[in-house]
Amino acid sequence: MEILAKVKKGLESITSNEWKKLRKESENLPDWIFVDHWNNLKWYLRTDENDPYSFQKPTHKGSAPEVPASREIFAPNQASRFGLGNCIPVAYLAADSLVATVETVRPFREAKYLSMFAGDFSDYLDGQYDPDPRLFGHSRLFFLQKTTVLLDVRFLNSHLCHLLAEKGGWESPQLVFEQVIFNPNAACYSATQAISETAYRNGFSGILYSSVRRAKDHGTNGACLVLFDRNCLTPYSYPEWINRRGETEEKITEKYKKFASGSGQCAKL
Repeated sequence: MEILAKVKKGLESITSNEWKKLRKESENLPDWIFVDHWNNLKWYLRTDENDPYSFQKPTHKGSAPEVPASREIFAPNQASRFGLGNCIPVAYLAADSLVATVETVRPFREAKYLSMFAGDFSDYLDGQYDPDPRLFGHSRLFFLQKTTVLLDVRFLNSHLCHLLAEKGGWESPQLVFEQVIFNPNAACYSATQAISETAYRNGFSGILYSSVRRAKDHGTNGACLVLFDRNCLTPYSYPEWINRRGETEEKITEKYKKFASGSGQCAKL
């Protein structure tokens, strides 16, 4: 049975009570998901000023100029992982700027191996390599509302992987993760889209997943987010970040100083 058929069979067999348990699990997601900001990165044709508050020309052919700092980040997307097709707009965000860069810069997206300590990606982080001098990236940063209901499929032991393995005919949750969730092959995107469509119908506002393109020595799970509901986002502000952390600005600054002094690489970043 082909992968898409197995995914659909598994999804159709998940009961309403099982979907309810999956929604309940969203309440136990790690705090950082709702405390730290999420990054939506988009590339524009480079200008002399690259001003995020003035009109810039996106790289997509036929796209009209827009103001990067206030651009619309939701759009229908038929050709990406965990999209909802041409009818319902979604937004893609990454948990940090490194993952956002790797996901959106073609030479890095297509590279079979990336390292933060060697090669083109390391040179890029050091400011010594520009993968495309014609382009300039502008980020929009957001916080997630703490009431956002997310389906977490970042890891092979996720509840959904177990349910799909049991109900869809896979030998193990690991195979579901490898063949569907964490598969970089575009031919499998339709299977991930089926997951998003079913999650959307069952009350989820988005999908948490892991990037398949992050640097192998990045040290994180490369968390990414596809969001279905724009009401779940709050634009980033520094005071709001301080407020969400629940600490004084002085205490946070001291933590970052200690973190940077412990690693030359972290200090550089």
